[in-house]
Amino acid sequence: MPSPLLIEEGDVYAFFGRSSAASGDDYQKSGRVLTAILELEGLLLSGLVRGSADKPYQVSIKFSQDGDIAAAQKDCTCPIGGRCKHAAALLLEHIRTSESTALSLSSNLSQPVQEWLALLLGGLEKCQAQKSEQGAVLYVLNNHNGRLELQTLHGVIADDGLWCPSHKVQLSLVASRSLTYVSEVDSEIAKLFLAGRSSENWFQRNYFPTHPRLASMLLREILLTGRAFYADLKAAPLRLAAPATGFLQWQDRQDGSQKLAVAIDDFVPERDQIVIAGGAWYYRGDLGEMGEIRLPVPDEIERAILLSPAIEPEDAAELARLLSVQPLQSVLPAPRIFKIGAAVEADPLPVLTLITRGALERQYDAKDWPGKSDQCLVVLRFDYGGKKFNRQTGTMRHLDFEKRMFAELLNQGLRRLPIPPVYDDSIILTLAGSDETWQRFVDVNLDILRDLGFVVIIDQSFRFRSIIDESEVKWLLEVDRGVDFWLALKVGISVRGETVPLMPLIMQALKRLDLEVDGPWDNESLEERLALLNDGGLFYANLQSGITLSLDFERIKLIVLTLRDLFLAQLEPNEKKKSNSQGSDPVLVTLPQVLRLTAGLTGKDQVFAPFETGALGFDLFQLPRQLPTFAENDENDEEEEEQEDLLNLDDGEKDFDVEFKRDFRDGDKKDEEDEDKKRKTDRSVFTPRFELGARLATILEKIDGFETKEIGMTPPPWFRAQLRPYQWDGFYWLNYLAEFELGGILADDMGLGKTVQSLAHIAYRKESGALQKPVLIVCPRSVLPNWQSELAKFAPELKYVVLWGEDRQSRYDQAAECDVVFTTYGVLLRDTAYIARSRLEFSGVFLDEAQAIKTSHTRIARAVGSLSCLYKVSLTGTPIENNLNELWSQFNFLLPGFLGTRRDFNRDFRRPIEALRSAKALRHLATKVRPFLLRRTKETVEKDLPPKQVILKKIPLVGTQRDLYETLRMTLYSKIKEAMEFGDSTEVSILILDAMLKLRQVCCDPRLVKLETAKRLEESAKLDLLMVMLEELLSEGRKILLFSQFTSMLDLIIEACKSRNIDFVEIRGQTIDRATPVQAFQSGKVSLFLLSLKAGGTGLNLTAADTVIHYDPWWNPAVEEQATDRAHRIGQDKPVFVYKLICANTIEDRLVTWQDRKRDLADDFYRNEGDLPKKISREDLDTFFASLNDD
Repeated sequence: MPSPLLIEEGDVYAFFGRSSAASGDDYQKSGRVLTAILELEGLLLSGLVRGSADKPYQVSIKFSQDGDIAAAQKDCTCPIGGRCKHAAALLLEHIRTSESTALSLSSNLSQPVQEWLALLLGGLEKCQAQKSEQGAVLYVLNNHNGRLELQTLHGVIADDGLWCPSHKVQLSLVASRSLTYVSEVDSEIAKLFLAGRSSENWFQRNYFPTHPRLASMLLREILLTGRAFYADLKAAPLRLAAPATGFLQWQDRQDGSQKLAVAIDDFVPERDQIVIAGGAWYYRGDLGEMGEIRLPVPDEIERAILLSPAIEPEDAAELARLLSVQPLQSVLPAPRIFKIGAAVEADPLPVLTLITRGALERQYDAKDWPGKSDQCLVVLRFDYGGKKFNRQTGTMRHLDFEKRMFAELLNQGLRRLPIPPVYDDSIILTLAGSDETWQRFVDVNLDILRDLGFVVIIDQSFRFRSIIDESEVKWLLEVDRGVDFWLALKVGISVRGETVPLMPLIMQALKRLDLEVDGPWDNESLEERLALLNDGGLFYANLQSGITLSLDFERIKLIVLTLRDLFLAQLEPNEKKKSNSQGSDPVLVTLPQVLRLTAGLTGKDQVFAPFETGALGFDLFQLPRQLPTFAENDENDEEEEEQEDLLNLDDGEKDFDVEFKRDFRDGDKKDEEDEDKKRKTDRSVFTPRFELGARLATILEKIDGFETKEIGMTPPPWFRAQLRPYQWDGFYWLNYLAEFELGGILADDMGLGKTVQSLAHIAYRKESGALQKPVLIVCPRSVLPNWQSELAKFAPELKYVVLWGEDRQSRYDQAAECDVVFTTYGVLLRDTAYIARSRLEFSGVFLDEAQAIKTSHTRIARAVGSLSCLYKVSLTGTPIENNLNELWSQFNFLLPGFLGTRRDFNRDFRRPIEALRSAKALRHLATKVRPFLLRRTKETVEKDLPPKQVILKKIPLVGTQRDLYETLRMTLYSKIKEAMEFGDSTEVSILILDAMLKLRQVCCDPRLVKLETAKRLEESAKLDLLMVMLEELLSEGRKILLFSQFTSMLDLIIEACKSRNIDFVEIRGQTIDRATPVQAFQSGKVSLFLLSLKAGGTGLNLTAADTVIHYDPWWNPAVEEQATDRAHRIGQDKPVFVYKLICANTIEDRLVTWQDRKRDLADDFYRNEGDLPKKISREDLDTFFASLNDD
């Protein structure tokens, strides 16, 4: 709750003085205030502050009823005694934490108790600071076949206050404290765990030590960290529960045997678990706690009891007899004795599992067994269709059949191994001989055993397999309709009658790399780790049937990189982000991804005319070129070089090209044996077989038909505009979006004809009969007349209605019968509910000046997102003005979910690109969105535009204007630096903006500054130069657009123009009739057009102008360029000169540099090259507020 003391930080500085208050401020921020307790009744603030002495100082401040700090009685045990930095620190601590006070106790505590509280709070504070800044070690406990194992992760606290895993951490690194976030307790836990580890076997190294007391000590310490979790991080951290008394009982098993088990009262199997960590422990899932189970047995024999084997029925009676006469009678219960019945005929299925000893130990929770962990084994078991064997009822195994099958294995050269007790439900065999003997067994004997009825499963750990290359493989590709714009893709492999989804195989291979490589999965690490799966140009995938597929690695790479977002979602430890578990089939993809995969995998170019390289100035999306075959590459070196040129058209897309580096120039064939060997190792000697599903074939046929249709795809005869070459490409592209019900951004530079391309597309859709519902065009109010004018001029056959004005409700009924519906963002925001109730649907939605939705959480962004339509188009020359979140917001409207959630986008793209300047992340994002973003700059279509020349005029400040600038600069920057040292970030930001505004106003004209002394100054260097320029330019017959962001500056310019009899027209924010001044200027009646930057910067077509003057620079270059484009646009037949008036060495001069840096963000995105601008630093501020004398 807020403090009752009406004291602010400024009062502390005023009373204690700058020196003592600043020192107290440092003490408070560094956490030296250990306690701050306010006793409300007596208005007594007391606490402990750590100073230079061994013990903290006791500080007390007794306030009067009015809360006046000056009248308060201040006391401190330091030498100064009251008006000191310790008292200042205590007050600042109280002020800054009054809304969440750590203690609200009475101060009536003895000094030892207060010091003890201080130690507690200090330790808690240190722990929380460590967690929030560097993260900490997280402990994840897992139940693996009844044994508890430990996994250590690095984690940080997310914005929601929950722990979020980052990556795995090796215990050895935790033990050595070589990582900054590892605490002393974590190090001691890791050392103890490593010292007590019972096995160095890879699969058992994470098991808790088998010694009960050691394991108990470890687990207690781990639980007490508050950073232990069970199975995953979805629930809260585990708590240490009270010990429970356990007992032993015999538990029936599926095969009819019994096994000694630990049990406790109130155990719920669906909720609780009992695990072995040295001794027995219980886990309560509903309470999120673990506790030790204490058994009524001596510690010396507890470990042996927990390792008891299963007891077969024939052993039960004898064991019960022995227990009755041994000392163990009081410790162990006797097993139950069942009558053994006769065998029942059944049809068991013999199952063989080929596995290594280490993997088998892990699977069966085995203890140390002499032999190497990579020893190859064959495990035989019999599957009775899931039937449970109950000795009581007489249901038994088919023993004769089992013996016959076992004999067949011996006939194939296998020999039985002594069966350890843990493997009691299986028979384990091995093969004597070399690796060649094992490989021959796999290649020959397994087929014999399959014919005899054995089912063969080969574990991933088993290294001998039957290898099949792509000559025996058929690829299966199919898609289905997903949600919205998504398609459900299936990629499968058919081999020897078995059809296997490929995506899970790739995912499993990538996940196995976690055992070899530490660190998080991201865009860059994915490519680096993927290369580890490249085995001589091949990718090996092990099937359970014992077959190893040998597939072309480049095709696997194509799949992974094309669908990298899907793979990364599965590989990251954050469970909340997973969308398709284990890379399941099918997966959701976009149409361009389908085309890319189909083309790359089948070797057939799926060329689509609107996307051909060069037609748009860049690859709209990168379709792989045709894969070279053996016949094609056996011709000559010249053709091979041509193929490689095709593969490297764009250096920025190398990571996404399918590159095949083969050399077939050695035409000398030595002999038939060498050629056979080459055919086995060279993956290019054949083209794999592909089978396309019916739905995918239909889509490809539609694509082909669209391309054929495109030959005759033209606007109707009544469309009255002649499209330029690049506009034809935009016309085809818009038709593609509509045909396949997608969304995209037409991001052409201002003046390149986004309006005419859109109207041509709508006219074609009407003429072809595809326009069954109207197209909605949403735009700012200022450009609505321009749309109406352009439609009437170029597409008069289109019927339209304008939903704007107070009487618009009466026109809603006409909308469904029209071809085009116009409205504004403001109207749409107000009428969203009405549109929803009227169930008005649209064929497509076009957003003009779509930067209006650059912020995704605004009401207007939500309003446009609620519209019902088949396809969507954003029209904006600046999809990125300030940061990449604006691009995400656009696509959140166009293709919801395409770029993931905003949080995912910030993590995967915005932070790597903007903060870390990752070129790979930039290329990935550009490639991802390129199918849905068409952008042409004036430079790419320069032949269709007149030249534009930008002239920077620097004007020195002199006299009283210079003196005013320097005085304000020094005063304002001094306040900024002081605020940066002692104030908060909000105050600093406000001061910086205010200072920049005042200095820019001085540059324009001192009279703009709201100071009486400034208003009396009539000296303005820039205004004087402007009037000289205007008179000269007008005398030459120039047509001028003059922009300023300050309407008060326009007032001063108007006053100066009137005094010189210069005619002009103007548009500013409050101008209602915009058509009259535009007509006067375009017709030549007036040669000077004054415009405010925002009101006149968009929606106007002023091609009569040949000169643009920017009186003052604007911080956002995109806005300034939009204003320039009022004149420099299609239809202009004269060179355009752009003058920028800049006061030399002032804040304006520095803003020009800042403009260039902001422009870099958008330019880098579109060009895929260069570095990104950095954030504003202290050095940047020093530059902005540098003296006029500093060049």
